[in-house]
Amino acid sequence: MKATQFEWRFRLWISFVLCVTGFWSPWLRYGRLAAPLTTTRLEIAGELSRWVTLQTASDAITLAAILLAALGATVRIWGTARAGRAPNRLDYLGDLLFAIAAAVFMPPSGAAVFLLLTIVQLSRLTFLARPAAQMAQPRLGHAILAEAFYIAITICFAALAWSYNPTLLIQSLLICFGVSLITRAFVQQTA
Repeated sequence: MKATQFEWRFRLWISFVLCVTGFWSPWLRYGRLAAPLTTTRLEIAGELSRWVTLQTASDAITLAAILLAALGATVRIWGTARAGRAPNRLDYLGDLLFAIAAAVFMPPSGAAVFLLLTIVQLSRLTFLARPAAQMAQPRLGHAILAEAFYIAITICFAALAWSYNPTLLIQSLLICFGVSLITRAFVQQTA
């Protein structure tokens, strides 16, 4: 099923809301379902601690998530450099890689909701995307500006994820999103 015009036009905002919801996980913070917050990273590390120390497992998972986020950002930059501003299938592959990386830092139920809704969103949007067509001359600088959110949040993950603080990650997500809106406005004016 194809995305509606609303979903297509506000795809960045919808992705942002899904990401904040995954990190915030309000059902874990308020009401009858309120529970102590943990992260997917810590839960996986706990399972892996049968074979290695908890710290080693946690560090390995954090590093893998940061590398996956960097790969997702790189795929998005490459797709934008090749195809210009038009969304393409490389964008959605980059989004999926990035979403998996971000989910590692979310509470497990927030990660599950976030990934499920992100996959639904990307599936709907993919029907409207064109395969990436090679531009006459790739514009790497333009692509880096256009993908500022993914670059900035990857840097924030690399700097802040080692000692998990969900409030700090949500704040960095908000700042990175604001910066990306400014850079997108700049890119649209210069394009």
